[in-house]
Amino acid sequence: MEDPTLKNDPKMSQPTAVDTPTAEPNPVESTKSIKGEKRRSKCCDAKSLQGFAIAGLILLVGGIFVTPFIVRSVAYDRQNAYPITSVDDYGPVIVKTMQAIRYTSSPVGEKSGLGEKEVVVPWGDGSSVFVRRDTLNSLYVSFPNKPITGSAEDWSTTTAPVPFLNNYIYTAQAPLRLITEFSKLTGSGVNNITGPLTRAITKVMGGERILWVTCSGEGPLGGGAAILCGVSSALYFPATSVDVITFNTPWKGFNPQFAWAFDRFISLYYFWPFAMSEVPAPPQNVTGYNLTEVRALNEGLKSRTTQGDTLQQAVLIPNLPPQVPTNGQSIAPDNIQQPNGTYEESTAACYASYIGRSVHGDTPVCNAGSPQIINWDPWAPVTSVPGPGQLPPESDCPPIVCRSRQYIDMSCTGFGDATGKNTAYSTDPPASLMGLPHVTLEHPRSGGDAIVAWNETSKEAIFLFKYTNESRDLLADALAYKTRDFRRFLDKEFPATEDINDQIGNIQGHAGFYRQFKSLVEGSDRNGESVQSLEAALYSVSGGEDPFFISISGFSLGGAVSEFSGVWAAHRWPRAHVFIATQGAPKTGNEEFATLFKASVGNVYRFVFNLDEVPAVPPLPGYVYTRQPIWITRQLNGNFSVLLNPRPDVSLSETTWYDHWCEVFYYPILQNATSIGVPNWVITYQET
Repeated sequence: MEDPTLKNDPKMSQPTAVDTPTAEPNPVESTKSIKGEKRRSKCCDAKSLQGFAIAGLILLVGGIFVTPFIVRSVAYDRQNAYPITSVDDYGPVIVKTMQAIRYTSSPVGEKSGLGEKEVVVPWGDGSSVFVRRDTLNSLYVSFPNKPITGSAEDWSTTTAPVPFLNNYIYTAQAPLRLITEFSKLTGSGVNNITGPLTRAITKVMGGERILWVTCSGEGPLGGGAAILCGVSSALYFPATSVDVITFNTPWKGFNPQFAWAFDRFISLYYFWPFAMSEVPAPPQNVTGYNLTEVRALNEGLKSRTTQGDTLQQAVLIPNLPPQVPTNGQSIAPDNIQQPNGTYEESTAACYASYIGRSVHGDTPVCNAGSPQIINWDPWAPVTSVPGPGQLPPESDCPPIVCRSRQYIDMSCTGFGDATGKNTAYSTDPPASLMGLPHVTLEHPRSGGDAIVAWNETSKEAIFLFKYTNESRDLLADALAYKTRDFRRFLDKEFPATEDINDQIGNIQGHAGFYRQFKSLVEGSDRNGESVQSLEAALYSVSGGEDPFFISISGFSLGGAVSEFSGVWAAHRWPRAHVFIATQGAPKTGNEEFATLFKASVGNVYRFVFNLDEVPAVPPLPGYVYTRQPIWITRQLNGNFSVLLNPRPDVSLSETTWYDHWCEVFYYPILQNATSIGVPNWVITYQET
């Protein structure tokens, strides 16, 4: 399936999620000092790793005893009225839900003054679907509460294969009635989606590239159609992020394979258990200031979304398959073929293979230093399937990979020179930034490094965070106790969201990673040190414009900082879509932090290469992944697969720093990937 907005676009000959601006680059460039050190995007070298291990043991143990004294309650007077200057103050959960209610509850035939950018599509039984160009590069599809005969239980008991998932996970099923109703809008083709909905999308977007799709709906049919709309849009527009918001829609008739596909392909979702009629009607303009209607809607929504565990359930899919198969919970040491030679010998040989090359990339010599999985069967992607199933089709723009690869390149090579070669830092702007105006930040005390760029074409803010490469970064890595300071930061900066955070519970994040994030988000202006904050840097390159899109990426330590930054950015610009892709990132926080992340940002594409050691740390109780990683695997035959499944448990002693190398493994493999791997065990999984 090909994204029609990519056709006849010369910029898309190399698929990318970032448009190259036609204007001359902004002269605002980096003021960062040039360091005459040899560059390698590794976490750290062997000697610094020994220091990291010693410091880590001290601080990990120390943190266990210090935490009760560090994590203390900070009294906050909720009775003090905080000034509400905009609906944005209410944060991403409320703002995005408000928008969904506004669009989904619009009476049939009602227009929003968008002219040709809004189309009403008849759906039978007096119902209509609204298709809108919401903002630049953004599409909104809303499905009404279409009446059904019988109960939700009755109509959902008969299920059928989902046609548009046939090429990916052909065992995925949904209610037959729902598939029939949705097919009236899209057609029933496997490889192509046609029909009145597709034609309406083409009309409202007018050939404009689509970067963000939101599907919303109410009731069993309206909300169910929005669920199908989300997954089909993610496959039909693979360079696009897709959100789904439903109201009073039971998750019935969707089998575990469909649940798995939904969880993998959808960016952000809310399954609200209440009907839209249970909250005050939204005003026609939710962008006003201090509107009485907006306050009333906010209070109504907060009373519903913070009731019991409503928010936790809204970001939970009830029947997901387990993360790994029962016969492949872990990778045994005797199932790993270690490379010949030492770490130092393999690294030196890999560097030597770069001589004369214009860019980094995997080479046979470099691959030889990476361990290989001997028996791949428990986690293998599908190699053949019975008819009518097919393997995921090859494409220059495979789902998830196509959306991520440009930012993976930026966060890997963006802090190097213009060619990406292993040389000393250069004053030339990195080629991966494509001439975008940008500022490079380096905090003098925390060691935090970031690049802030602006894409005027798509009104996109880009935040990139650097990997570990100096002693101050090692301190951030080693401060592995969990702290509530990030929660306190959010309550202080965004007080109108405090009730939402209360409902989530005991939000805790990694102390060292939070410290680096906070230093960059606040900047520095003391003792002769002046470093812009992330927000100030963005406005300096955007000319004061707010972003419609926010893309964040980081490698290693930078990946962890990216997750804190994603939650902050979602609160700071709640109308914008936040996209995050990381590589080789460690765990960031506890289960409640993961819930906060899912509610604020949604998904993060966490790429983990082979037996990279860093994603396994910190090896402490209570740390979880914000979202399940995507495992880039290396098999005994030398083949690589981008497997849409997390890596099984593996002993920390069997992991390797050699695999923690973004310009040798992560970016080149993703750049050259032509398909995604669906694990065979997911396709054959039977719910018990």
